Amino acid sequence: MTGTLSMNQIIHAAVRRDVDRIEQALRALADGDAARAGEVRVAWRNLVRELTHHHEAEDTYAWPFLASRGFDPLLLAAMEEEHVAMKHALASSSTAIDAVVATPTAAAAGAAADEVARAREVINGHLAHEEVTSRA
Repeated sequence: MTGTLSMNQIIHAAVRRDVDRIEQALRALADGDAARAGEVRVAWRNLVRELTHHHEAEDTYAWPFLASRGFDPLLLAAMEEEHVAMKHALASSSTAIDAVVATPTAAAAGAAADEVARAREVINGHLAHEEVTSRA
């Protein structure tokens, strides 16, 4: 990224970075490294908490406000649907990461990394949609 960035772009870049780091950490997890598995889970839970808080606030406050100001209801519905998809993707990844903590094997970590990669696609799709929409 070059030039002047909006706060949203900076936050989105940090989210993308953190999701990538968590996936990489899972892919590098050695068999039996329970301490590292726990650290990865803490990082993941922090990210999920912040994303959830942000998106719930948008669903509760931002979308209704924008709707009251005449914003495209189809766009707002699409954003809300993306939040639901993200919620499911984050939950699936959380379950997989919890399984790594319970059984810290490279195989479990690889499966969790695959779930995080799937969540990344959902997250990145939504972030890109927000960025394109905010420039329109």
